[in-house]
Order: sequence, then C-alpha cells, then structure tokens
Amino acid sequence: MREVYKKVMALSLPRRKNKIILGILIVLCIILASFNLKYQNILPIGKSIILEVVSPLQEAVTFLINPFIKSIKTINKLSNILEENRILTEKTNTLLKENIYLKELERENRELRELLGSSYYEQFEIKLAKVIGKAKTGWKHSFFIDKGTNHNIKINMSVISQSGLIGRVITTSRNFSEVKLITDPNSSIAAMVQDSRKTGIIQGIGTNTLKFDLVPKEAEVDIGDIIITSGLGGIFPKGIQIGRVSDIKNLDYELYKTIKILPACNFDNIEEVLIITNFTSLD
Repeated sequence: MREVYKKVMALSLPRRKNKIILGILIVLCIILASFNLKYQNILPIGKSIILEVVSPLQEAVTFLINPFIKSIKTINKLSNILEENRILTEKTNTLLKENIYLKELERENRELRELLGSSYYEQFEIKLAKVIGKAKTGWKHSFFIDKGTNHNIKINMSVISQSGLIGRVITTSRNFSEVKLITDPNSSIAAMVQDSRKTGIIQGIGTNTLKFDLVPKEAEVDIGDIIITSGLGGIFPKGIQIGRVSDIKNLDYELYKTIKILPACNFDNIEEVLIITNFTSLD
C-alpha cells in the first residue's frame, strides 16, 4: 500500500511543480507590468537603467511561460478539432440514414410499380404497407401492418396484392392496423364467377382453402374458373381476383353446390400489401 502511495505521489509531484511554476511566472508578469506602469514617468536615465535590469528578466519569464501558452493553445485547437469531428460524425450519420431511407423508398416504389403492373389497379387510390406480424390459428387468420390512422387507414378498407384479394382492415391504431384475411372463419365476401357471372358468397373456413357458398346447383361452374369480387355490399371493389375453383360437388340433399376455392394469394409468403384507400365501383 505504501509503495502504491509513493508511486502516486511521485506521478503527482511533477504536475504540482508545473502548476507552481506557472503560477510564479504569471505573478512575475503581473509585477513586471505593474512596475513598468509605475515608473514610466521617471527620468530617461533611470528608465534606461530599469530597462537594462528588467528586460532580461522579462525575456526569461517570456521564454519560460511561452511553452505553457503554446500548450494551452494546442489544447484549445485539439478541443476545437474534436468538436468539429463530432459535428462531422453526426452529419455523416444523418446522411447515411437519409441514404438508407431513400434506397428503401426507391425499393418500395419499384415493388409498388410491379404490384401495379395491371391497368386494372389504376382506378384505385392505394397505399403500400409492410406485414409486421401474423396471427394464424384455427379460429383467427389475420395480418398486422405498419400503417394506421396517421396514414389515413380506416376500418373496412380492402387489402390486396398483385395476385389478388387478401382481406380487409378490421382494427386501426395510429401507426398500425389489423387485417382480417379472406381465409378467416368469420370472413365472407360477395363474389361471382368471372365467365358465367354467377354469384355467391366466399366463406373462410380456417384453412388454406375457401368455400364458395349459395351457388345454385343449376349454375354453370367448372373447375379452374376464376372467382372475383362482385362489388355487392360496397366494401370490396368489383373485379378483384379471389381464387380459382378447385373442387365441385353436387349433393342430392343440398340446395346449393359444394364448391372449394384455392386462393390466388399465398398468404405464407406475403411481406407487403396494398391498401385500397379509395375506389370507384365499376359495373
């Protein structure tokens, strides 16, 4: 312990000596300046004698104090350099963030143009959103997206992809929304066969297939037929693809056909969606 104390004292002594020397030099400068002012009106001969005595001493003091002054100036310069470096670093980080944001925006715009490859979508006002979470159970199928009321997203707005219908907005907050998928057991959509124009209701059944309900037995429906939204009810725009007929059964004890639909969208691979914020219903 004593050895550590001796080492600390040994390191601190030079610093103390430097401070004492600096203090003495500053005091000498003040004394010399005061002396010059006090005796500035004496006779020229006296002034000459004083000058001869004082000047070497003042020169010595100046010689000794200059390194300290230079050190202080160097420290100030280093401090300024460090501050400038900090400011430049902040500006660089800001520019990097802006560059990343612009690249991401460019990518989103490119993907949006790809999603809007069909002229059919020109009738819609749309907004791009990212899927940030999924809830898929036997009784609930939904997505969570990164757009909400701050982005003018409202309940019941249709959500689509390039392939077709995904679902509709059911809950909103300021920056997020929940989208009920068309595969959800509580989802129902007014739909029709694209070619024959026969109408019915698409029902979610909690699996990756859909049920096309309320289609009369005599209605012309074939496997492979495209099913689209009919526009009835005003929630979903008319003409959005829902899927294709994958299976048809005519049971004797049923009034309607039993039709299964394979959705146009692969919900497992969706990362971004389009929200229809406004549309004009076409007949």
